[in-house]
Amino acid sequence: SPKVHCWDVKTWEVLRGFKCSGGAASASASADGALLAVGGLDGALAVFELDSGKRVWDVNGAHGGAVDSLLFLPGGRELATASSEAGEVRVWSVKSGEKLWEAKAEAPALALVGRDMMLAGSDLRYLAEGRVAAEIKGRAPVAASADGRYICTTADDGEPLLWYLPALLWK
Repeated sequence: SPKVHCWDVKTWEVLRGFKCSGGAASASASADGALLAVGGLDGALAVFELDSGKRVWDVNGAHGGAVDSLLFLPGGRELATASSEAGEVRVWSVKSGEKLWEAKAEAPALALVGRDMMLAGSDLRYLAEGRVAAEIKGRAPVAASADGRYICTTADDGEPLLWYLPALLWK
């Protein structure tokens, strides 16, 4: 089944392969480079130590469909995952693998917005508890500015939409 490979960028040699049951659909490295999360085509989720390749924890059936989006949250203590097939977003403890919260989300691609929010499909959610802060019209999020003030999504016709976050939150 497909693996996620880590490469030495100087020599282009494969350093290590990481496998998730059912094959890998997505992967994301933590900001400190210590961990790698791998989402499976079958809904499984696994977290590995990058240096040793040791599996820290895994959850079979973490989602009801392929885990196609992963995002380590600021501080590195939580991991957000999404499955567009299952229409759900979940946040996990990086240390224990415990599910902290979950929510239904339409087209749940993930994007970090500032230090305390994330886009999960068409919803802007607070990271701590998953509560919806604002609904963003448009399709999947494309990006958010580093300062968290602007969000870019796409319209149904593919045109980019730029949102000013303060205007969304303080209507």
